[in-house]
Amino acid sequence: MSLEAITWAFRQQLTPSEKLVLLTLADYADDENKCWPRQDTLAERTGLTRQTVNVKLSSLEKAGLIRREPRCHTSNITHLNIINEKPKKTKPRKAAFAPPSLDAVREYAKSRNAESLAVGFHEYFTAGNWVDSRGNKVRNWKQKFLTWEKYSNDRSQTSSSRNNGTFAGASDYATAAVKAGNA
Repeated sequence: MSLEAITWAFRQQLTPSEKLVLLTLADYADDENKCWPRQDTLAERTGLTRQTVNVKLSSLEKAGLIRREPRCHTSNITHLNIINEKPKKTKPRKAAFAPPSLDAVREYAKSRNAESLAVGFHEYFTAGNWVDSRGNKVRNWKQKFLTWEKYSNDRSQTSSSRNNGTFAGASDYATAAVKAGNA
């Protein structure tokens, strides 16, 4: 059975009975896209009559999808003409992710004026085997650094605006009470 041949057969624009015969041939095909089932076998597998199978094989041959090679006192060899298929366009694979060195992270951090974040960023992701907090492998460490930098800046701003342990004076409470209508 050739998965390539079956996929090819499914893509052909044919009548249902022609496609059924072609798919059955593709199921029998070897790695060289050759098969040699008897017409009786094809009729049994497809549920068609032997005469209908013979007609469909002739129409597939006329369409250039198969080529039959006669043999004496046995079944014909049927060649599937898969070479007529356009080659698939395959996308080149991207190179596998390689974790950056601490020096590379420092250099990038320096270009972003965030040198103090470089060591912490590198240690965090190295300890986590370069997997982010959601369990996804890091693909672009520079993008992760930008996010790291953003959240570090957010944390520093929120910590400076937090209550630093002092409390408001009585006049602040009075002003608030007046505004609330409790005075």
